Amino acid sequence: TPDKLPDMYAVQLPVWLFVIDFDPARGEDDLRRFTEQLNLGTHETFVVGSGRQGLHIYYRTTYQGKLPARIPGFDALEIKTLGRYVVGAGSEYFSKGKRRRYRVVRGSIDAIAELPESILNYVTENYTPCKAVSDTEDFYDDAGTQQRFIAYLMRTAAVNSSSYELACQGRAFGLSPDVIT
Repeated sequence: TPDKLPDMYAVQLPVWLFVIDFDPARGEDDLRRFTEQLNLGTHETFVVGSGRQGLHIYYRTTYQGKLPARIPGFDALEIKTLGRYVVGAGSEYFSKGKRRRYRVVRGSIDAIAELPESILNYVTENYTPCKAVSDTEDFYDDAGTQQRFIAYLMRTAAVNSSSYELACQGRAFGLSPDVIT
């Protein structure tokens, strides 16, 4: 029950969930532009708002192929699927001296809409895998390649928020911090 949860908790996404994580600090018009470009209109699905005007928009999906970390052309729209985490509704935290809360904005966890085909088509048609390690390996594809890339970042002192996010994704592959040497 919600009264027994900690102030902040995360939900690890199962294979059937697809979440668009909108961060207006990265592009406040991106969600509106994306919605207009795909003629999505309004549809009912579960939406959670962050304490700083962001949104987590939930969809059901059966798609299990490769997806980019962000919707191409829209930096403020991050894609979260299997193994990724989102902060749970009802979570509270402090930021800039204010208590903020993740709250349900629309819908219900029991009524998550199917991922619109137009979103999946746009994302998959505009996705170019990142070739960070070699010409033949996509570092998002497997744990071993991702481990080598993170180790490279650590050796070259190229540690920043992107490498941290990559390390977090590595955890979804079952990589422990002990393997990064």
